Amino acid sequence: MESDKDLVSVELEPEKKGLVLKHRMYTVTSTLHKANVQRRYNDFIAFHEVLLLRYPYRLVPRLPPKKIVANTEFIEGRRRALKRFLVLILRHPAIGKDPIVNHFLTFKGSDAGHKLKEQYKGVPDEFMTNEMASSAKDNVPADTQASLTSSRQQLYFIHKHIEQMKDILERLGGRSTAYAVDMLSFSKNLQALSEESNPVTEWATGGNKTWQKLQRGFKSLVVPFASIAEKSAMHSTHETEGVSDYLEMFMDITAAYKELVERHEKGVLRDHHMALHKMQQYKQRQMSTAMKGNENMDQLEHRIIAQEGAISNMENRNYFSLYCLQEETRFIHSNMNMVVKMFQNLVDIEIRKHTELCTLWDDMRQPINHLAESANTPGSPVSPDTSSKSFFG
Repeated sequence: MESDKDLVSVELEPEKKGLVLKHRMYTVTSTLHKANVQRRYNDFIAFHEVLLLRYPYRLVPRLPPKKIVANTEFIEGRRRALKRFLVLILRHPAIGKDPIVNHFLTFKGSDAGHKLKEQYKGVPDEFMTNEMASSAKDNVPADTQASLTSSRQQLYFIHKHIEQMKDILERLGGRSTAYAVDMLSFSKNLQALSEESNPVTEWATGGNKTWQKLQRGFKSLVVPFASIAEKSAMHSTHETEGVSDYLEMFMDITAAYKELVERHEKGVLRDHHMALHKMQQYKQRQMSTAMKGNENMDQLEHRIIAQEGAISNMENRNYFSLYCLQEETRFIHSNMNMVVKMFQNLVDIEIRKHTELCTLWDDMRQPINHLAESANTPGSPVSPDTSSKSFFG
């Protein structure tokens, strides 16, 4: 999985032993930046926090959760999630080119997260630097609020059902893993049977050599069943990384969209409403003061002028937020091909999986037929009840 212009990888470094506190280290490699750096999970957290401060009106994907005691499955899932996070950041037309991103992907020193925060501590948010901020009102269509409501409902609906599809695909991968485990166990049992070494007596067999022939046949099947197990395990990995990851990355975007809408409604929109309410209170007090002839009129008028400036700023921020919401909604639609890519990979992987497994099963016909012929060789003493019948009659 890669961005259009930048190949990025996140690999887990081997855990360092002998330390009281063990920190997972990741090697982050960026082809475009020609850089290879080491990062801790806490460095990703610092990076995420700085991006949110710089781009409060943009889609900033969430990070995977932190866990003190983590098993191998959780650690691998987090590594893949961190890679998806970086891919989405690099794909974003506004965020991907920011010097903050370049710093995170290229800084070689220690304590990268702390240094990142220190260097960009005073950087204003995008509203203060984007040339579109001052003219955002002119670029926000009149039907924006209605369109936003409709798009939000649509994307929430899509997110819900994509999530259910992801759960199904995870179960599919789980079944492939369980199948691989069962086939490997089958192979090990065949190995054990082929190596069974208790003495075979004439008393027990009456001269029948079928068991010895079965043991030789079992030995010939050990490798074929192990091959089926290996192939199933490989396809389980492909089903996870080649299919589920695309759905999870799309869900990372839609989940970030939910959080963005909440920031808009609970942040800038609420602040704007509060500023208007405060202005209304000031004006009511102004009227009351004028009627009473209070000498604090000049001070109140100064507050009103300051509040008018605050309202104007909040109004501009609100329009800029709406302008960004439209751009971010379009960004999601431009990335819906991830779902198509998932279906392409799913079909390719399942065809390849079943074709290769079918070939392995078909290749097993010859040793099975040889085993059957050997076990049924004429001349061996057999019970008169079973000489010409199958076990089930």
